[in-house]
Amino acid sequence: MNQTILFAAFFALTTAFTANAGVLENGSWSASGCGAMPETPVIDSSSVAAFNRSVGAINAWQKQMQVYHDCMIKEANADSVTINQSARAGQGRGG
Repeated sequence: MNQTILFAAFFALTTAFTANAGVLENGSWSASGCGAMPETPVIDSSSVAAFNRSVGAINAWQKQMQVYHDCMIKEANADSVTINQSARAGQGRGG
């Protein structure tokens, strides 16, 4: 009975977190649901107007990067919780 409950809890948690889980490939982790990292804008100093447009692009990029980083942290935390719970469940089974 305990194994059935443990399996059901493990399955529910795994299902809940896999939608937000990142990808571990060749020892490198990356977020899977955050899209591509925003491209760093280039500063154009050819004129005052071009420079001012560059500053606007940098400000927009900083906001995009904050959203991207928040998403990455959320996925990393979800993966960490899933890994810890899976390890504890494995220890509980004696495996």
